[in-house]
Amino acid sequence: MGWHQRLIDAGEGWYRRWRAKHSRADGKPRHGRNVHWWGTKVPRVAARFFPEIVWRLPRERDDVDSVSSGRDDLPSTKSLALTFDDGPSPDQTPRVLEQLDRHGVRATFFLVGAQAERHPELVREIVARGHAIGNHTWSHLDAWMHDFPVVADELARTDDLLAELTGARPVWVRPPHGHFTAKLRVWCAERGQQVVMWDTLPGDFVEWATPEALTAFTLRQVREGSIVVLHDGPGMAWGADALPQLLPRLRDEGWALREVKSQKEQVKSEGVRRA
Repeated sequence: MGWHQRLIDAGEGWYRRWRAKHSRADGKPRHGRNVHWWGTKVPRVAARFFPEIVWRLPRERDDVDSVSSGRDDLPSTKSLALTFDDGPSPDQTPRVLEQLDRHGVRATFFLVGAQAERHPELVREIVARGHAIGNHTWSHLDAWMHDFPVVADELARTDDLLAELTGARPVWVRPPHGHFTAKLRVWCAERGQQVVMWDTLPGDFVEWATPEALTAFTLRQVREGSIVVLHDGPGMAWGADALPQLLPRLRDEGWALREVKSQKEQVKSEGVRRA
């Protein structure tokens, strides 16, 4: 275990105390305007210390075996990935799917198991429309706040459900809040899965978010290979509200939007294009 992971592990106790002190009455954290700092700037630094985690899209050329790890030496193919967390939900997911279809965009949805169990038809609809799915735990569990056997049980339970609903076990895992641990990374590696983080967090879950602000921030911060996080969970309308202006603006600026792919999938698709 590297010193950087030991530092993260040591910070878990501090985080538990901090969250208890700074949470609202419903237990959810109070998010201030520093969300852009810890949600975008911090991942871009952390990516350099955890190269086995997917922080940006793989390269789209002959050396696609190398997953991006936060470096700035990527080719300028202008591609990025949109990802959606916390769904599916009947109030937001259909709106998101409609906008993605309208603009010909493929995305990746990190699904909460409990939500998938409530709305299995939406899980199947996401896959039927050509989007990828990943595991976001069963109850949006914070891995820094619970013992790992509890986290592992939630991940396995969600894996089983998504495999049952779609016929394929997900290869992607995104820990809620981006709180990964050494044990979680080992758990994923043993099952042939990868942890997927991000490098651009517009903050569509805060009260002061607007479609204009989300669009402006995303356009200002995305770089080649960026993975952008939005949300389609219950009551989280800000991300869906932003898509009608965000998607055409990204297209106008020359960005190719695609789903997250595994290294093997990327090599396969590259081989098809070269053939």
